[in-house]
Amino acid sequence: MAVAGVRVGEELRTRFWVEIESGASVVAAARSIGVSPYTGYAWMHAAGRSLPSGRGQGRPKSAQTREVFWGGLRRGLTVGAAARAAGVSKWAGQTWFKQAGGVRPVTSNPQLEAVVDPGRGRLSWTDRCRIEELVTAHYRPAQIAGLMGRARSTISRELARGTPTDRAGRYRALVAQNRVDAARRRPKQRKLVPGSRLYTEVADRLKLRQSPEQISGSLAVEFPDDPEMQVSHETIYQALYVQARGGLKKEVQAALRTGRIRRKSQGRNPSGRSRFKDMVSISERPAEADDRAVPGHWEGDLIMGAGNASAIGTLVERTTGFVMLLHLRDDHTAETVAAAMTEAVPQ
Repeated sequence: MAVAGVRVGEELRTRFWVEIESGASVVAAARSIGVSPYTGYAWMHAAGRSLPSGRGQGRPKSAQTREVFWGGLRRGLTVGAAARAAGVSKWAGQTWFKQAGGVRPVTSNPQLEAVVDPGRGRLSWTDRCRIEELVTAHYRPAQIAGLMGRARSTISRELARGTPTDRAGRYRALVAQNRVDAARRRPKQRKLVPGSRLYTEVADRLKLRQSPEQISGSLAVEFPDDPEMQVSHETIYQALYVQARGGLKKEVQAALRTGRIRRKSQGRNPSGRSRFKDMVSISERPAEADDRAVPGHWEGDLIMGAGNASAIGTLVERTTGFVMLLHLRDDHTAETVAAAMTEAVPQ
């Protein structure tokens, strides 16, 4: 260790001034380069520089500076390298590291948190903008979930959805919203198109008596980096049952190991009895209507007014999403609603 009065090389002096300019105190700057504080004070006096007053060097660093330091550690930098990236001395970085016990402190920004409102249901465009602000402020997924009143898994999926494909950038609200809008568009293009490589692969494996679940799982393992060669088992089932009409029933029966030509109800009523007499379950809806593949299938509903005093009937074409409203002037009994819908559908 050097002692005051001993001639020290210009390289150490240069490093000393770099530490001072980065905001370190005289003592911290001297210790970081391996000289005594007395030597540091002597250099300051010889250069005619005033000692830190508390308003310049040595002042508390901003929360953003600390976040840059902890971000560097998260990327695998050493304490010294992370401190340099944040523009502070190595001694300051070591102090922050020791004070936090080696774990990045929880981010806290009362002003930002005050504008975040807990919500329910699907995330909106405003929610995604708030998430982007919180991510930019280095909030953790668990913190974001707590502030927004959502499950942590919801926030984790949203962060993955809004991150660019190359994983090079951080979460972007616009990227996430565009992906959500694209997923909601109807009608969707079928994934199992005859003649495609995926269609041929699925057909060949069905001939080998593999179940749709086995096909879906094995494709994900064999083609992990090719989304076009991955398909869910539900898509395979829908492709089979939607086309299962007339002579194709025998092909479906041969393709599936169960031999069923109709889908089994997935309800949880063990008795098999309906709560209402002569009720037709929605599970019995034709497969082409359920898949929205064939136009011309309508879905009816009833919107009740205050106190059930008034009502409006709705008809939605399942493929295009076209909506018709039915004015129920006198009453809204089952017979009246059925008659109004029957009259409106041919239009």
